[in-house]
Amino acid sequence: MDFRFEPVGALDGRAPEAVASQIVLAIRAGAYRAGEYLPPARELAQRFGVSQGTVSGAIKVLGTYGLVKPARGNQGGIRVTRDDIPADLLQLLSQRSDDWRAHAYTELAQARRAIELPLAVLAAENASPPDLAHMVACLDEMTVAHENNDMDAWITSDLRFHYSLGHAARSSVLARYQHEVLIELALIVDIAEDFQNSGLVVRIHHELLAAVRTGDGVAVRDVMEQLIELTECP
Repeated sequence: MDFRFEPVGALDGRAPEAVASQIVLAIRAGAYRAGEYLPPARELAQRFGVSQGTVSGAIKVLGTYGLVKPARGNQGGIRVTRDDIPADLLQLLSQRSDDWRAHAYTELAQARRAIELPLAVLAAENASPPDLAHMVACLDEMTVAHENNDMDAWITSDLRFHYSLGHAARSSVLARYQHEVLIELALIVDIAEDFQNSGLVVRIHHELLAAVRTGDGVAVRDVMEQLIELTECP
């Protein structure tokens, strides 16, 4: 899957964290698996619109958590060493205050209605056979993870499904904001203490894929609303 990194711009000294956040999202979305390599630092700097020093700072942060490892020599590059993202890394990148969770679920649901609903409808209009095949693969992974009670794998496959849905929409503007929504979604789900609805979520995702496959925008909205309502209730 080709992952579209977005320029981070001037962020008052937080550019390394912004770069790291997008790399984390790319890994969670399945664009880079453990053992694979990120683009070279020079290319990353160009795509993010930052200096190579800023990219190096981001890689240093991710390396501290064992997520990536720079390699030297002719076969050098930035190798992804794990694709399960520690919750404390997500919290570090989000820079949240201690009481952020009091409002996080409601705010995330509002953002998902504004961004993911129209994305899903566009996916129903524009999804290609390869897009649908990738979403099916994500759902297969979700189902197996649910049956094995493997929460890390379940969360990863869930995020990959939503990134695939956004990719199928063919809207670079909406997808740019979906990046931020998916980071929030990953953070909330990773630190939730008691999540009992994985089976229900898998079923709703299957219904969503069926609606996308038939191009039924009304059904897509209805099913997405069911998922969003679950987000509002931790």
